[in-house]
Amino acid sequence: MATTISSLRRALNEPQSHFSMLSSIQKVEGNIIRSTHFAEVQIEWQNEAWLLLMPLTPCAMRRIERLEPKKRHLSSDIMPEIRILKNEMLYECCAEQFRCDIVLEKLPEALALKDAIASLSSHAEAEKLIAALEHLEQELSRLGISHNNLREENLLIDSDDKLYPIRWYYATANRHCDDDNIGQLKDKIREQAQNMEFHESYASYSTPEPEKAEYKDIRFLHEGLIAFETECGWGYMDAQRRIIIEPHYLWVNDFKEGRAEVETEQGMGLIDRQGQTIIPAIYQIVDYNPVSGNSEVRHDEKWALFDYQGKQLTPWGEYEIEL
Repeated sequence: MATTISSLRRALNEPQSHFSMLSSIQKVEGNIIRSTHFAEVQIEWQNEAWLLLMPLTPCAMRRIERLEPKKRHLSSDIMPEIRILKNEMLYECCAEQFRCDIVLEKLPEALALKDAIASLSSHAEAEKLIAALEHLEQELSRLGISHNNLREENLLIDSDDKLYPIRWYYATANRHCDDDNIGQLKDKIREQAQNMEFHESYASYSTPEPEKAEYKDIRFLHEGLIAFETECGWGYMDAQRRIIIEPHYLWVNDFKEGRAEVETEQGMGLIDRQGQTIIPAIYQIVDYNPVSGNSEVRHDEKWALFDYQGKQLTPWGEYEIEL
């Protein structure tokens, strides 16, 4: 049986009855987010910040385990402490129960590079970020390892302008596979530095501080819509706080290229900015790629590919996700 985001949410709400070592979780930070292979959330445990990763696919743990032999022989503070907790979480569904593995990745005290770029206020700050990327590039080359997912949300930067990659489950033992991503990040930083007036008005289009009694959670503006949570669930509103999509989902992602993944009691799906269903919310996993416009969808442990309009492109089981 496959794990789901709902099962992780249930366990986090009742850690003493669902976890073994992690029964003493002190705090859960932010929302549960997901990739193709893991559901993740930031927690505080033993007075330290960790990224908790729950596998969603059979191949997920292999991604972590293939890095371990290499990691044990590397000496670098950019490599985080990673713990694999076997059979750590109790999963309950109807009359069935089983225990699943959990991965912990230790987080440094640092700011997301995405936020650092967004708050740039001078060319000098931009040059510091570019220098930090170049140092990281040299360190990865020295170690002979590629992170393979160096996006701004997967990089943290500390007060000494040092970068720390997180979410290492795509890493492989080779060199220079991160060159394109690092180059794109440098270009973005330079572009931001050339448009400082945009950043001076950043606060004007960011989501204002919500009234705590009105919302359980609220995010920033993405493609003209803000994801928010009430007692009724997750929905979307525009910048003027007008509700565009009623809050009734268990979980939603931010919109990217006009599409967003959502989750209901029945499963995951995909919607457009008007709330119209593109892929029905009945599947185990829907992973939308805003670059290709396609979605990888899992149903009954089999994968298929769907296009931007929600049309199924491949039969179930004949599409293989990239390992």
